[in-house]
Amino acid sequence: MPKRKAISREPSLDGRLALITGANRGIGLAIARALAREGCSLVITARDQRALAKASTELEALQPKKGIVLAQACDVRSPDSVDYLFTLIRGLRQPLHILINNAGIGHPNRNVIDLPYPTWLEVLDTNLNGLFLVTQAALALMESGSTIVNNLSIAAERVFPGSAAYNASKHGALGFTNT
Repeated sequence: MPKRKAISREPSLDGRLALITGANRGIGLAIARALAREGCSLVITARDQRALAKASTELEALQPKKGIVLAQACDVRSPDSVDYLFTLIRGLRQPLHILINNAGIGHPNRNVIDLPYPTWLEVLDTNLNGLFLVTQAALALMESGSTIVNNLSIAAERVFPGSAAYNASKHGALGFTNT
């Protein structure tokens, strides 16, 4: 059997800048890992700075050419927090090529009558208003050909009993994405 020749290639996203919200664990961190391996410089955000610091150390080690990994706590529910994040991103002096809106939360299953209004607000502020705030700020730094990925949920199309705030936020996020 003939030996296969190893194919070497340059990372396909070398020199690109990506922002991933909710990147300290789970799907967000997995996406950040994949982008780091492809040579992307990264801005990763979440509310937990300690978890972000740990994630940034891992991501720096994955990059084939030492690119930027900026780990900055950001509460996407807060316009001031989002504004500060984008002040830092503008300081990098390069366009934003990829935005991954991944930050999101759920809530315990409850009937609407038992769902506390603060829980309703927290879920909608994170999953819908945060998506809007980050996207709006990112668009000013993106060029033609840039990409926005809004990580939604099957709940954007299918209703789950006891998840009124989560369902409403994901349906709204799908409407926003389709717009």
